[in-house]
Amino acid sequence: MKKTSIILMLLAQCLFISAQQVEINTARGIAYVSASKAGAAPAVDGVAHAPQRALASTERGVGYCEGDSITTRGARVGTAGSYDMAALLSKQFMQNYKGCKIIGVRFALSQSVGKSNIFIYKVDDDGNAEEVVRNNVRRTSEGWNEVRLNSAQEIDITGNDQYIMGFTYNETDEMVTDKTGALCFYGDKISNSGSALILQGETFNSITNFGDLCVQLIVDVSTLPRKAVSLNSILNGVSYKKLGEKMDIMMSYTNAGLDEISSMRLGFRVDDGEVEYIDVNFKEPMAPGKSDTYSVSYGMPAAVAIGRHELNVFVDKIDGETPVASAFGTIVDPFVAYGNALKRQQIYVEQYNSQKSPYGPLINDSFAKLAKDKDVCAVNLYRLGEPLAVAESSYLYDLYSYTDAPCSTANRFYFGMAEPHYAFDINEYAALMPQLVYDGFRVFVDEALPFPAFATVDLVTSYDAAARQISIDVNGDISDEAPAVMGDMALTVLLTEDNVKSTQIVSSGSSLQNKQNYVHNQVMRKYISAPLGDRITVDGNKYAAHYTFTLPSDWKDSDITVVAFLTKAFDFVDGSNMQMADVTNCNSVKLGGATAIDGIVSDAAVGSSADGIYTLDGVRLADDSAAKGIFIVRRGGKSVKVVR
Repeated sequence: MKKTSIILMLLAQCLFISAQQVEINTARGIAYVSASKAGAAPAVDGVAHAPQRALASTERGVGYCEGDSITTRGARVGTAGSYDMAALLSKQFMQNYKGCKIIGVRFALSQSVGKSNIFIYKVDDDGNAEEVVRNNVRRTSEGWNEVRLNSAQEIDITGNDQYIMGFTYNETDEMVTDKTGALCFYGDKISNSGSALILQGETFNSITNFGDLCVQLIVDVSTLPRKAVSLNSILNGVSYKKLGEKMDIMMSYTNAGLDEISSMRLGFRVDDGEVEYIDVNFKEPMAPGKSDTYSVSYGMPAAVAIGRHELNVFVDKIDGETPVASAFGTIVDPFVAYGNALKRQQIYVEQYNSQKSPYGPLINDSFAKLAKDKDVCAVNLYRLGEPLAVAESSYLYDLYSYTDAPCSTANRFYFGMAEPHYAFDINEYAALMPQLVYDGFRVFVDEALPFPAFATVDLVTSYDAAARQISIDVNGDISDEAPAVMGDMALTVLLTEDNVKSTQIVSSGSSLQNKQNYVHNQVMRKYISAPLGDRITVDGNKYAAHYTFTLPSDWKDSDITVVAFLTKAFDFVDGSNMQMADVTNCNSVKLGGATAIDGIVSDAAVGSSADGIYTLDGVRLADDSAAKGIFIVRRGGKSVKVVR
């Protein structure tokens, strides 16, 4: 289960909920929607019309609530004041209305709140929100209030923009005393983290324990086709699919046309292969603008070969008619087909941390506990410009970090679950239920363990204390299927250090303090390879690589861990290829040690020219050790079992 879903269930159990009280999660902001008041539009007088006014046939209320429906009435903040309440409509959401025009905002109240405002922010790709409309509302009333924009304010929808829409809610002292507010919500839980927001300072924070806020854009949809279906999202489990298995698919879709519809026919195709058609008949006609989900079990065609593929789903017919061609009537989901694979050794958990985030200290102890698990390699990366940052890792922040640090990836893997982000964060656990932080990490580790690996990683390290020189040997096996699945592969080797003293913002009661000697662990210190990895040379399904590095004098050798992992080889990684950039296998070892050795060749006598002698669990012995027993001797990149 993806992080957001888990968090919301836990919040519902631990926060006080009543029909009269909105609990606002002030600890968590939606960081990718950072409100900027720069260039705010001037307020324009508008008049809120009578509640429940019917929209014209060519107009649609666009938001998360169904039509005029209201589930919860009379919710309140609990403190008198004026609050900007809002919801975020994503770029994907707005693509259904490309070519249409935003002509107003409507919102529901359970009683008048006097004067108000409506506003619209446009949110750019970097998450900066600029206010483009703010109109005064002279009076409000119970029910749905509508405010129309003047012609100069109307917004053409390009399909490439996302918007925050909302209104000003005034809560009086009398409301607080009577414990009866005026806010209205739809549904028994929020449909996503942007569907009910409150502006606090310069950040829109999520209200988590009610449904979706009753607020909508009024959109002129007269340019839409008569019949159209938009495929919004697809859930197809993890991207690794074993040959011959069925895909359990769930899709969300929207009636994006002007007419109600009763049926559609979907086409399913892998790459450019043969199409399989499936007819979908609705129990009741589907109204324009309404969204729903559809689930189906689709068998992988026998002709699919090992390697990377694309599942294409498209709308072929609507009510028996061929629809107008639209990019939104097609959705593509990449997947990897495999037959056999190797076992995962460790799951690489990469945390994007910050010395300036008060969440860090709430997470770090549990992250250190996670790092002690044998099936986990945990690494802390710090934001560029901070004392512990490594400049070469800053590209990972741009790719994966999406919320207030820290957040993490497991094997840099995209778990899907209808969320746009690869990373997950458990900051809400830390603030509300710290005892569950470690368990939150383990959810993703345990989900990733069964995924197939296409190579192994074994590590042997030695350390010359006098010269402070590290010697690192990495080798392993390459699966027969790796060329088809991974193509060329790259090996990344890095060092981490524990017990590093540096600055850190910590929370102390109601204030924040900058602690000077905070102890950081699993700190990423240095890439020994290139940050994107060094391409490996495969010889007979084997590879080997050797590195040396001189340890800086202020690093403690006893606290150093060597980390190595394999990925597909890339010249660069960005949004277009990051779904193929997951870690196929990982291993780590304390400096001077070796990982447990697999792939034993045979019993044999070995002379003094061996590269090293190890116990069965991978601990290196001195070459002149007189210990007796069964040992592993590594020589020439091979491991041999001997009896001494």
